[in-house]
Amino acid sequence: MTHSDEVHLIIQDILAELARAEHFHPVWPAFSHRGDHVWAASILAEEAGEVLKAALNYQAHGKGNTERIREELVQTAAMAIRNLKNLDRVERTRIEEIEHGDIANWHYLKMERISYPQKAERLIEDYADGAGV
Repeated sequence: MTHSDEVHLIIQDILAELARAEHFHPVWPAFSHRGDHVWAASILAEEAGEVLKAALNYQAHGKGNTERIREELVQTAAMAIRNLKNLDRVERTRIEEIEHGDIANWHYLKMERISYPQKAERLIEDYADGAGV
């Protein structure tokens, strides 16, 4: 098997795991009232912790095997991709939540037709100035 073939198989495994995770856990942190980058990153960190646990169990305790480590690495890679895939969606979702009633003075931002990052910046400024609800 060539290096390219090996990488291709690994990527296929990661994409299959990503599809499985999205099927069984369709709600990503961006799609809830708690949506933020920290929560999304914590999912990735938890998966990375599972890699460390599997490696420690194998190397230090003689439990498990390299296949278990590989499974955890694939899950971690899939969650890294999911984080990347949803990175901007987290911001858009937070703005949409605000738009749908979390902040009473949202209408002036909506009427100005400014971009999501600009809206987010203005809302942060409003909160810093005490104008936010």
